[in-house]
Amino acid sequence: MVKDSGNAIPIVILIILVTILTRGLLVYYSNHLADDSFITFRYAENIAAGKGFVYNQGERILGTSTPLYTLLLAFLVKLGLPILLFARIINIGADCLSGILIFLLLKQFRTGVAALAAFFYVLFPRVTVWSISGMETSLYVFFIAASLYCYYKKNFGLTALFLGLTILTRVDGVLLGLAMVIHFVWQHRRFPVKIVLGSMAVVLPWLVFSFLYFGSPIPNSVPGKKALYSATVWETPKWRIFWEFLFLRIKIGWPMLLLALAGFYTVLTRARSYVIIALWTAFYFVFFFLGATKMHMWYYVPFYLGYLILVALGADLVFEKADEFWKRKVGSLGQRTNAATSLKTLRIVVISAVCLLAGLIYFQQMKRTVRLVTVEQIALEDIHKSIGLWLSENTHPTDTVCAEDIGYMGYYSGRYILDQDGLISPQVIPFNKSRDRLGFLKEYKPAYFLIGFAGPYFSQVIQSQWLEENYERMATFDASSVDVSRARIPLEDLELNVCRYDIFRRIKSTD
Repeated sequence: MVKDSGNAIPIVILIILVTILTRGLLVYYSNHLADDSFITFRYAENIAAGKGFVYNQGERILGTSTPLYTLLLAFLVKLGLPILLFARIINIGADCLSGILIFLLLKQFRTGVAALAAFFYVLFPRVTVWSISGMETSLYVFFIAASLYCYYKKNFGLTALFLGLTILTRVDGVLLGLAMVIHFVWQHRRFPVKIVLGSMAVVLPWLVFSFLYFGSPIPNSVPGKKALYSATVWETPKWRIFWEFLFLRIKIGWPMLLLALAGFYTVLTRARSYVIIALWTAFYFVFFFLGATKMHMWYYVPFYLGYLILVALGADLVFEKADEFWKRKVGSLGQRTNAATSLKTLRIVVISAVCLLAGLIYFQQMKRTVRLVTVEQIALEDIHKSIGLWLSENTHPTDTVCAEDIGYMGYYSGRYILDQDGLISPQVIPFNKSRDRLGFLKEYKPAYFLIGFAGPYFSQVIQSQWLEENYERMATFDASSVDVSRARIPLEDLELNVCRYDIFRRIKSTD
């Protein structure tokens, strides 16, 4: 391992400033808040209001996959703080801390590499987007980074604490625990009792509560998504998962993959104290690559914590090999007088080339990302939020609304929601398994029914005689109502990736 000294405080301050600035600009231009985050917001506000850990009042169903984040937001709401603002503050702060931990983790290897890895992460467009989305992604990654840092420092008590918090934030945090157990046994030839028991002690209160309150600690969204995706063509193809994870979804992403492979080689040969990072990153990739599910974009973000660290370590290997090559060349030519100056020049050229390449990749991704999330946010507000407000104003508080994409719609409507996708409605899951969405409409007869004019169930429902006889169309929301001209960046050449939603009202009782 190559140790490097230097004052870390200016770099840490710069990491914080860059992290806040980039996310502040993205909030200004896009104001992006993901639809799924509003499911957690509704849970949190119900907890704070004394209605219980529920989405629909009176139904003890665990439909959020992030219990710790939900409870944290509920606490802030109870203090009277605005949930939408502080959801962003929590995650932007978490990204600042993650960047600092990456820097401190690699500083013992080389300060330059540590700074490069930290900035690679905090500037990465996908990380930036999900930091402001209102979801738990950045907080989850921070707990992962804290667990890895404490494990690297051999502080296994704090490792257990942060590992437990990681699992409480998202259940797939157990992958990190598995990686740590395997690495610890391989390195020490004994079982990591302190880490395992300590993390279990952190998680145990939630397990007990969830068994007693919900009947299971497994979020209903897990079987809900499994039923939904297995019955449709929505499972993400393996080639696309590979493309998304390792090539960053862009054609010039392959140099980053080569650097990551070089970083993996560096870890195996001269930075073995970082094997746990490479191991966990590989575990995370393999788990989702082999899993039969639809990949959502926020699933990729935790992977980039380790992946971009490997990229930075790979860049260091490139710098080192360039130095060795130049020294051999100068030595063979007998040119020793200006060797130091030439070597310094070469280092500047190589470092500049790597940074320019990364900058080009990041710029291309950020430009595309900002435009897409900006137009998506306008659609979410003009369609999804507008639907929720329409339901709040035009339906009775006791009405049942059957809907999908229940984030904005459910949050702003305040109505009892029967979720077509089954995330918070387990009674829907059998119908999704059998691809019988019309069947559950006949079974539960909601007062209002929303359908998006897309997806595998559209024709089955909208073309049925039963729907025509029992429901009437009340309102339509589609792309024609979306005004992209108010955006702070030009969007006129982008097509809105939104479907049409129709709201139907039941007009008579059915058998």
